Amino acid sequence: MYQILFFLFFYTAIYFSLIYLKRIFFEGAIPWADAFASATAFTGMWLMTRKKVESWYWWIATNIASVPLYFVKGLVFTSVYYFVLLIMAIFGLIEWKRRVQRQKTSSHA
Repeated sequence: MYQILFFLFFYTAIYFSLIYLKRIFFEGAIPWADAFASATAFTGMWLMTRKKVESWYWWIATNIASVPLYFVKGLVFTSVYYFVLLIMAIFGLIEWKRRVQRQKTSSHA
């Protein structure tokens, strides 16, 4: 439970810091959407380095946010790229869950 609270705090701190920085340095961008996509990606990377299955949920959120974000900015190919990454993240989540389940069943045998 403490890990979840820690990562939510980590995400929130990054999110609001990025909104602040993006409003100052990147006028005209969509600061809250950019900050959301960046903060979820940072959190996903951090969890991935710790080999947590939950990292895939953060990657999925990043990709879901990035597809329309880049489309609205006129970066259609980047939007398609993030859609492909979304599909890969879904398959990654499924595969990691299968591996965790296999490890649990093999350790109980």
